[in-house]
Amino acid sequence: MKQKTRKVLGWAILVYSGIFCLFFILTIGVPAIARLAHRTWIDYLTSLWLIYLSFDLGYSLVRGRLEGSTFIRLMSCVFLFLPLLTLQQASGMGQAVVAAVWIPWIRVVFLVLGAGLVIIPYLFGSQILNWLASRGSTRGISPTQGLCLIGLVFSVMPSMVGLSLCLPGLERQTIYCLVGISYVATAAWWAWWNHRYSRMS
Repeated sequence: MKQKTRKVLGWAILVYSGIFCLFFILTIGVPAIARLAHRTWIDYLTSLWLIYLSFDLGYSLVRGRLEGSTFIRLMSCVFLFLPLLTLQQASGMGQAVVAAVWIPWIRVVFLVLGAGLVIIPYLFGSQILNWLASRGSTRGISPTQGLCLIGLVFSVMPSMVGLSLCLPGLERQTIYCLVGISYVATAAWWAWWNHRYSRMS
């Protein structure tokens, strides 16, 4: 991407972030708009996250720093946004009309599937690291930073399982459990990566 194009795109995203922030403030500060918006706490949290993401991306494009640790930080924020999106979708669900047809062991299968995905980086961390090292540096990202990002992707996979189950009408409690698994898995992976791999970055 040319420098001028990157800066124009960056400023456009920053303007979008500012407009979004203005509307966010209006939905809080103006009672009439707040009543019309009828937003929940998860809606406000999701909006704040999107404002931060758009501002960070626009600022990074304007500064011309979209590689290495900056890219890792942005992508981490994007993936950490996914559980919030799942929570927002689940909170907007009515009482599941087909909840009665879900056999209890099927719910257990989905919970086990979601939890099982988060252990993949632990089992294959060395192989993933060697594969990334063989490919060389991409966008200024070291193999260990790449492993950190891949581990984060697998950590939020339970939320993606929950998001895919919003349409069939699975009861919200199961989806909330999957989101909780994602956040616990993310914290555990971050601690594990810092303990074992961060010194190799």
